[in-house]
Amino acid sequence: MNKLSTNPDETGLIINQSTKVRISNFTNDGIEVYTKSTNGKIGFIPFCNLITNPSSLNLNDSLYVIYLGYNPQYLYFAEEELMLPSDDLICDIIQ
Repeated sequence: MNKLSTNPDETGLIINQSTKVRISNFTNDGIEVYTKSTNGKIGFIPFCNLITNPSSLNLNDSLYVIYLGYNPQYLYFAEEELMLPSDDLICDIIQ
């Protein structure tokens, strides 16, 4: 995955792009979210990339996030306020 690209990938999103998502489901590992992508994949925010306490969130709530990339299952995001000095601090789940 090219993290320095300024061109959209096949999802229509650009790595590190800010976007708004809506919560669709809570899982054991994070939150599934709806987003506007050109490939129709569902998004995912792992709990380690979330600042907001999950217990304070409800279905259909909105969050502002940064796009991190995708794998065959999900588009991956981190909550926008999460300040990451290096990629090493992002959950290592995009494969």
